[in-house]
Parts: sequence; C-alpha cells; structure tokens
Amino acid sequence: MTVRSWRRLRDDGEREESTRAPCLSLGLVLVTASALLFGIVAAFIKAIDVPTLVLQLVRSLIEWLLGIIAALVYRKKQQPTSNLVLLLFGPAELRGWLVLRAFLYWVFIAGWWFALASMPMGDATTIVYVGPVFTATFAFLFLGETVDWSFYPIVALDAVGLLLITQPSFAFGGPANDGSYQSGALSALASAVVAGLLPVCVRKSRMCLWTAVNHCSSALSALVFSPAAILAWLWYKPAAWAEASAGLGELLLVRNCALLVGATLVGFLGLSFQTRGYQLEQAARASVMTVLEIPFAYVLQYALFHEELSLLGLLGVVVVCSATVLNLVRRQQLNDAAAS
Repeated sequence: MTVRSWRRLRDDGEREESTRAPCLSLGLVLVTASALLFGIVAAFIKAIDVPTLVLQLVRSLIEWLLGIIAALVYRKKQQPTSNLVLLLFGPAELRGWLVLRAFLYWVFIAGWWFALASMPMGDATTIVYVGPVFTATFAFLFLGETVDWSFYPIVALDAVGLLLITQPSFAFGGPANDGSYQSGALSALASAVVAGLLPVCVRKSRMCLWTAVNHCSSALSALVFSPAAILAWLWYKPAAWAEASAGLGELLLVRNCALLVGATLVGFLGLSFQTRGYQLEQAARASVMTVLEIPFAYVLQYALFHEELSLLGLLGVVVVCSATVLNLVRRQQLNDAAAS
C-alpha cells in the first residue's frame, strides 16, 4: 500500500471523528489529558526502586502487548477492512522514520526515568521542558525552518530557569548538590535534547496512524533497544548481574508490580492521547497545554514524596514555564502569519 492509500485510510477515521466533534477541540482535550497522565506516570516510576533498564524492558513488554490489542480493537471498531500489518508497522515507505522515532523515544524515556530516580520529579520535569529550544534548533538544521528573534530570549530564559532550579555551587556558592542530583540533571537535559529531535521524526512520519507509532516504539524497545542496553550494562559492570536480578525480584512484589503496570497502562493511554491529539489539533496550539505537566509534577512531588521547592527553585519554574509558553505562542503567531 502506498503513502497515498495510507493517507486515505487515516483520513477516513479523522472525517468520522470530525462529524461528531464537540465545540471544545477534542485534540486540545486529549493533549491536555496526556500531559497530566504523564505526570502520574512519573510519580509511579519514581516510587519504584528498580534499575531503569530493567523497568524499561518489563514496561515495553507490557506495552507491546497493549499495542497489539489496540491495533486489533481499532481495526474491529474503525476500519474492519484495513491491513493489520499496516496498523502495526505503518507503510513500508515510512518504516525507517518509525524506527528512528522509536529509538529516540527509547533514549528519551531512559534519560527521563533515570532523572526521576536521581532527583525530585518536579525539577526533572522542568528541565525536560526546555526541549522546545532544541526542537527549534533541529528544525533549523534539518528542516530548513527559520529562527526568528524570539528564539534568543527564550534560550536565555531557559538558561536562567535551569540555573535557578539546579542552583550549581559555582554560581550560587554553598555546598554543591550531591552526585546523584547532578547525574539526574544531566540526564534530564539529555532527554530534553532528544525530545527536541522527536518532532522532526513525527513530522516525517505523520501519515502513520497512532497504532503503528505506538506499536513500533514498544516492540523495538522490548525486542531490540532494552535487551541491547542491558547486555552493554552487564558487560561494562559485572556487578550489574546482581542489581538486575534484585530488580527483577523487586518487581515481583505486589506493590512494585502494581505501580509498573499502572505506569504502563497510564503511559500508553497518555501516548495514545498525545498522538491522536496532535493529529486533530494544530501542534502550536495544543502544545501550550502540555506546560500544565510542570506545576502538576510539583504538586505530586510535594504531596507524595514530601519534597519541597525553594523560593529560587520556584522562580526558576516560573521562568522556564514562561519561556515555554512564549515559544509556543510565538510559533502560533508565525503559523497564523504564514497561513494568511
């Protein structure tokens, strides 16, 4: 099947959705819900004291099964005559982009979950949200998109916000943060860089239904990326055998098992909402709602883990949120100007 045929298959579902769309944009609601669901996932993951790679492997196995079930249900309810292979893997012309997107998403999750285990979840969430700066940079480098004047004050605001949140000793004096916090902050920043690349891949593979995007990500994580990373970890650190075994044993506990299954189910639902939401709504408009994940993460951080935020850190959160909203609003203005 060609990309044109696949586009017709996808558009059939979108036309059916549009005929019953309420006044409030369904896409906007879905993207907002996904941001809050991802905050809940972060709390679940932080509560599990198991090595990140072990968590990723088990989570991706569960999510892979969910992806197959979702494709079967979608086929039965929406497109009974559609090709199941296309629902799971997308058209052949776009599978290379799906593989690249799956790898980047795996790297993003690995860095994100390691950061959650190493630092307060609110700080980790805020650092990851500087990703739009890298999105603009990569869009300029790889897609030929222009960078206007607003890019530079946004970068400056994000830099100031990160300094206020992490408060490194070289800038603020006093005792330095422990090594775990520093590693977590670097890991969260690396996730933000990778998150900046993800929209480029999404744009290249936008003709794929969300079932193919989600299934390819989970299948490759379960069968390729996570096993390869665990093997490299075991080779580099022989003591990791004991850590991995202990981690698997911890996951057999009812509490941890329930948290991981909950994180997987909620995360799968959030990713599905996000993918479908961006297909139904303008990306620049919908992206503004994702900023709600930052204050929500701090609410969960305080309520569940009793980790408070300093006044300087709170100011940093406000600065980063302001930079993110400014970036998204400016993108909307540019899109509107280009369309007029």
